[in-house]
Amino acid sequence: MCNTCEGYRQLRFFKKIIISFVNHSSSFVIDDTDIPSDVLKVSCGTVILDQSGPYVFPLTNHPRQEVNINSQNLIERHNGAWPCERRIQQRQRLREVTVTCIHYTWQKMKGRFWVYGDEAFVYAPKHPKMHCWNGICVLL
Repeated sequence: MCNTCEGYRQLRFFKKIIISFVNHSSSFVIDDTDIPSDVLKVSCGTVILDQSGPYVFPLTNHPRQEVNINSQNLIERHNGAWPCERRIQQRQRLREVTVTCIHYTWQKMKGRFWVYGDEAFVYAPKHPKMHCWNGICVLL
């Protein structure tokens, strides 16, 4: 008979287990304008596709072939990138961000700026009357 449990077979041994959950994220931007990709990533847009599950499949029927190719590349990269980690969930989201380019003439100077996203953010890197205070930029 066991002296610790006195024959009841209720021994319990514990090891210190540390479990951490990590979110791996990748993205790509297909952009035909001169706006930097990092600027467009932070804006909101219309979600065209939102796919989630233990495994997601690459897009194959989008009209722009570069979307299909980049979807396949991202999923293949994620499937083989972390072999020692267990995948719980995958998600693939395709967003469309509306971008409008405005050409202007002001005091005989020609230029352009862009309005983008659902928030109507303005990207005007060379606007002559742009003033910024504490990270907020205003066109005058």
